[in-house]
Amino acid sequence: MDYRYRGDVNKLQGHDPVGSGECVALVQQFAKAPQTTRWRPGLHVLDAEYIAPGTAIATFSSPIAPFRSTHGNHAALFMYAGPKAPDTKQPKYIVVMDQWKGREGGIKARRINYYSPEAAKAKRILDSDNAAAFYVIR
Repeated sequence: MDYRYRGDVNKLQGHDPVGSGECVALVQQFAKAPQTTRWRPGLHVLDAEYIAPGTAIATFSSPIAPFRSTHGNHAALFMYAGPKAPDTKQPKYIVVMDQWKGREGGIKARRINYYSPEAAKAKRILDSDNAAAFYVIR
């Protein structure tokens, strides 16, 4: 089962943070996702033909690993994927609606670029800032 916010995701822009203010609280409140111990990775976001706006997504270290709510991991509501790169045939970026504790402006849309494993390592990109790390929460 996928978890999804069925309202207009765009209307969450500028909303006050919900719950604890952490990213997990956003998807639990709006997409009705369960406790993180029950989260499992579903469809890889970059491989999907279509993901409905408002679908709960999160970073997972592998397609079979559970979610770990540690620094560098993230959860958000999917909005849309950018154009596909000719070489990888995957979106160059995704746009999500998210929040995190201490962020100015509350809930906001954010673009997350794709980085290859090599580029992410060389540039020290956290999974939370790499579209390649996101999966649909199931």
